[in-house]
Amino acid sequence: MHFSLAEIAKKAGISRQAIYKRHFNGNHEILDYIHKELDAEFRMIFQTYDKKVYPDPFVFFAEVVIPILYTHRKQISCLFTTAADPYWREFLRNTYGQWIEQHITIDYQKLNIPKEKAAQVLVRGILIFIEIWITQPEPTPPEQFAETFLKLIHFPLTDYVCFKQTSSNDKLIVTNSLEGKEKTRIRLYCLQKLDFLCLTFGVRFIRFLILDNKLTTYNRCIGF
Repeated sequence: MHFSLAEIAKKAGISRQAIYKRHFNGNHEILDYIHKELDAEFRMIFQTYDKKVYPDPFVFFAEVVIPILYTHRKQISCLFTTAADPYWREFLRNTYGQWIEQHITIDYQKLNIPKEKAAQVLVRGILIFIEIWITQPEPTPPEQFAETFLKLIHFPLTDYVCFKQTSSNDKLIVTNSLEGKEKTRIRLYCLQKLDFLCLTFGVRFIRFLILDNKLTTYNRCIGF
């Protein structure tokens, strides 16, 4: 979905002239402005990270960054769910990727994949969680999502999924240790995470992880 300046002005309840007065000569300049505003805010937040206060950088992300994402949920959701900005995901990967590379060390050798690929798995996996959450019509409150986020980061997927033999085939199911909406969210996150790994490294890689019980290793190879 693309938007014209006239449509943007109508939605905002202002005239096209008002948009031009702010020196926006087209959609690309509006998107560039949004990028710069978000980038400046998140860079400032990331600069406040203190390892002494937050030994675990994922806890910092959950408690500090996620609430800020929630305050911008309408803008971020729009950029995720429309074609207004084809470079939005790349922008996020660069923004978060730089911070993650500085503060999180991944033992990529345990994953048997190149170092840069291991970093991509982590960054894109986090963005998948954020996208699924923030694009809901009514995202769960940041405090609640932060708890779910940390569970997905700190515990292996085998805590949430298992293979159950059926008469026709093997089905990937979620264990009943979680209830209600949280279980539904966990199921969706886990399947998205597995889908992403399949697309990135192929089905053989996922089969290798599952059969050799290395899904636990996948999470444990992330160090601080």
